[in-house]
Amino acid sequence: MLIDEDSLQVTCTQPHPGEDWEASACIEADLTPVMPYINAVTRKPEYHPDMPAIIWRHEGRRVAVRPHEIAVDDVPDNEAAGVEIGRVIEWINDLWERREEVTPKYEPWMYPPLMSVLKQLPMNNCRECELPTCTAFAAALINGEKKIEDCPALCSEERRSNADMLRDLGIS
Repeated sequence: MLIDEDSLQVTCTQPHPGEDWEASACIEADLTPVMPYINAVTRKPEYHPDMPAIIWRHEGRRVAVRPHEIAVDDVPDNEAAGVEIGRVIEWINDLWERREEVTPKYEPWMYPPLMSVLKQLPMNNCRECELPTCTAFAAALINGEKKIEDCPALCSEERRSNADMLRDLGIS
């Protein structure tokens, strides 16, 4: 086990009245060694090996890990903060126990350039993806808010190679 939950100090702050809370926990263990494993198994993480820090979405919430800290966004209250931090710790401890099965990834994931994604889209602004333009759809693809399948044109046989090119760029 990498993180001992018995030694946790969870704090919770509300940046602005009416907004959700941010939870953070000070961790005795150095979490730097687990970051490349998190980078390898999460979708579109922001990994900064020089800082070191990694940010990703876990169960719908934004999570940040630094050498001796775990932070979670969008918790409704102080009680939920402890629960959410506990879930992340459980996930990290599980990943650490399975690290022999995971190839760590030491390089940061890079977002593909918008123009590279746009070149693969039909550029007809049909709105079948529920967005006003193909440019908006490209940005949503890059940010993980939309999937390739949300564009019916990319699901057609004639545009299959475009969908494959998007997958090669790291878009799903």
